[in-house]
Amino acid sequence: MTHPVDPPSAAYAHTSHHAAGPATAPTRVGNPLGLIALILGVVVLVLGVVMMLVQASLIAAQAYEALEPLGWLNTLVSGVLGAAAIVLGAVGLAQRGRPQAVAGIGLGIGVAVLVSVISGMLYTLVASSF
Repeated sequence: MTHPVDPPSAAYAHTSHHAAGPATAPTRVGNPLGLIALILGVVVLVLGVVMMLVQASLIAAQAYEALEPLGWLNTLVSGVLGAAAIVLGAVGLAQRGRPQAVAGIGLGIGVAVLVSVISGMLYTLVASSF
């Protein structure tokens, strides 16, 4: 007995019209370290504005004795946040295949903040020596 010719549907049985698994959206490649660097930079800038308003209110209330410790606290916090933004921004820039704009902006803000902190401390040291 001879076998009849396979029907056309049997010839395509090995192919599927459906994907092997569920359809997934293309994955977005981000730069989380760069984003954290940018967030730290923005936080330190907002902190600077808040501290300026607090200092203005202390001066208006003639609470001059609170200005110096508050200024040093602001310097310390800004310096730490600026340094962290520099480190995270630099690491974010060093990562290959990741977007670098956010990391670069965070790094730039961190450098500007750290330069400001260091120059402010130097100014205070020089001014206090006269």
